[in-house]
Amino acid sequence: MLNAKYLEIKRNQIDIFIIVIQRLLETRMKSHVSMYYCDQKSCENLYYSTDDDDLYFYNGKKSEKIAKEVYSLYSIDFDNKQVLYSVEDDDKYTLYYQKGTKDAVKVEDDLGSISSARIYDGKDIYFINEENELKYAKIKGAKVGDVKKIADDVESYLRSYKKGYAFVSDVNEKSSGDLYLAYNGKVKK
Repeated sequence: MLNAKYLEIKRNQIDIFIIVIQRLLETRMKSHVSMYYCDQKSCENLYYSTDDDDLYFYNGKKSEKIAKEVYSLYSIDFDNKQVLYSVEDDDKYTLYYQKGTKDAVKVEDDLGSISSARIYDGKDIYFINEENELKYAKIKGAKVGDVKKIADDVESYLRSYKKGYAFVSDVNEKSSGDLYLAYNGKVKK
């Protein structure tokens, strides 16, 4: 049997996959793993979901279930052990933030859809709702500050760009829209 502790990590998918499988075998999970995400430095921190849509966090020693019936996983910050995911109930979605195995924090609920949601630099949450509004919340350790709207008429997904996220807004018949940058809870053209 392979021992992940002595396996030299190379930055290709086969080596990462071998490490992930070894770590999952070490946790002796009874459920089937449907998706996994691990940091590409050492695969020491690992998030994975099972066939029953439960989300687990593996810290290099043990696995712990952190959420049930996850609808979608949007963003993972491995350096800060943070995750952003949604749960669906009666065609409405609730966006949650969680740090490691601490209790999940509701970012916003009663959402018709979430087209994009991201954690930036372990400090900020940005997401686009069904009304094409870009919303922002400050991360405060394992908690989240108040959510505020920082842009309207957002017509694209959030794309990483230098310091923050780029997005397109102000699309109309005469224009394909303008490019904006969201950083530190503010938006500039």
